[in-house]
Amino acid sequence: MASTTTPQRSGGSKNLTEGQKAAIVTLREVNNLTFPQIATKLGVDDKAAGQAFRKAKRDAMRQNSRPYYTLAELVAASKPKHHSGRPAKVANGSELSKSIRADVIQFGDYRVKDAVNHVLVEAGITLCEHTILNIMYNHRDDVHNYAIVRGVRTKKPNLDNEAQELRRDYLNWLIREYNLHFPRLIFVCYDEKSTGIGGVNNRGGKRLISRPRGADSNKFAIHEDPAKFSLMVCAATSTDTNCEMDRPCIVWEQDTDELKEALTQKVLTANNKAKEKVHEKQA
Repeated sequence: MASTTTPQRSGGSKNLTEGQKAAIVTLREVNNLTFPQIATKLGVDDKAAGQAFRKAKRDAMRQNSRPYYTLAELVAASKPKHHSGRPAKVANGSELSKSIRADVIQFGDYRVKDAVNHVLVEAGITLCEHTILNIMYNHRDDVHNYAIVRGVRTKKPNLDNEAQELRRDYLNWLIREYNLHFPRLIFVCYDEKSTGIGGVNNRGGKRLISRPRGADSNKFAIHEDPAKFSLMVCAATSTDTNCEMDRPCIVWEQDTDELKEALTQKVLTANNKAKEKVHEKQA
């Protein structure tokens, strides 16, 4: 039977508390319960329970330098290790942290190590990229009181206030025209897709930029020149049911079995004629 563990905790044994690890060790070693049974009783993930027990078992044997262990040693090995650690090179809220975060924002389209390089040189320290990202995500200062994240920089122009006003004016114009000419009114719409055939290469890699978490990505968009060629679909409809304007009209419908068979025969006939033409030219 599959385990019925609750999804409250997942992601491995590192998310388990000290008490949960001690309980897992005891239930496994003393009561000989399976990990799914332990997971059901404690409300944890069964895989995480197995990882915690096996790690405690390895640590207990390594710490005592023998292939066996007592329950007390096993429980002690399941406790988190205390590390003295070194003091952080960059303290949260310090002037150096503030300068690093300011440069990450100012030079957002740079790699994070390149963006803060001159600040680190002046401070006389070096930081790995993981540490810089930790400063971006977890540190705070009075100017940038938010997490700074890395995100994809979109390739499109920014929709500024002027462009939004123009769109509102256009919609108001449409409404006025509709009221003025109804019912003899024709709506024309276009669905345009730009492509870089022989022109601009639109398949470039993703551009990352540093920006505040939750910020509008359009405000950090990169300018992109329009493609030299476009594919366009045009459609029109009229509010006047008596409109007799001549125009091409194609309506797509689902194929019937008879139509499919007729089209298949038509294609085979065309292919045979093409083959005969090729043989004639070769001869």
